[in-house]
Amino acid sequence: MASGVSVAAEVVTALQDLKIRHKYKYVIYHIAGGEVRNQALDSMSSDDKNNEYNTEYQKQRHQGFVDELKGGEDANTCRYAVYDFSILDQKEGDTAARKTNKILFIVWCPDTASVKDKMLYASSKDAVKKALGSGITEVQATDLSELSFDYFWEKAQSK
Repeated sequence: MASGVSVAAEVVTALQDLKIRHKYKYVIYHIAGGEVRNQALDSMSSDDKNNEYNTEYQKQRHQGFVDELKGGEDANTCRYAVYDFSILDQKEGDTAARKTNKILFIVWCPDTASVKDKMLYASSKDAVKKALGSGITEVQATDLSELSFDYFWEKAQSK
C-alpha cells in the first residue's frame, strides 16, 4: 500500500466468485476515494459456459471486455481487471489439447492517461496483487494492441 490506497473486501470476494465459482468472466476495478473497488462485474451466461473453449465465440466476448475496460467516455483512465481466460493448451509432446483457464490480472494504463493516474495505479498495483493472491498471470497494457485477444492468448500460454 505504498500509495496509501487500500483494497476493498469486495475486490477479493469478486475474485473468489470468478476463480472458484466461475460466476464472472471478468471483473474491472478502479480506484475511488483512496480504495480499489469493483467497477464492473460481467456474469457468465449459459452461452459463455457452453462456448468456453470456442475460440471465435471467445474473441467476440473478449471485444466486449476491451470496450468496457477502456471505459467509453472515460477512455483515458487507468483500471485494473481480472479476466478468466479460457484456452486449449497443447504442450510439446501432448497428443491432445487440454482445456484450461488462466486468471489474468490486467493493469490498463493507456498512454493517454494523466501522469498522476499512471503513478497512482503503478504504486498501488502490488497491494492489489497481494490481495488477489497467487496463481494469477499479470498483463500490463498501455495501448490497444496489448488488449488484443491474441496478446492475451500468448500471455496465458507463456506461464
